[in-house]
Amino acid sequence: MDKLGWVEHLLGHDDVATNLLDQAVKLEPGQAEIRLHAAIVFAAVGQGDRANAELKEAQRLGPALEGRNEVRQLRETLSLLPQRSAK
Repeated sequence: MDKLGWVEHLLGHDDVATNLLDQAVKLEPGQAEIRLHAAIVFAAVGQGDRANAELKEAQRLGPALEGRNEVRQLRETLSLLPQRSAK
């Protein structure tokens, strides 16, 4: 699911990719790379809250992700997205 979702994202089919990566996270919740892919795709479709949650979990599961370019780019993207305020 992760690989297929990532390919769909790379092809610009983020609506399909979000569904596939959501399923991948449910099937393999302990995989940092899947969580990172999900975060990137959720950010791409404007779901900043979900993207932040997935990124946080990816980093908890795989602290070495912090130095990757994808994480830096994702953080920049997330800083531009509106976030829901905590109630």
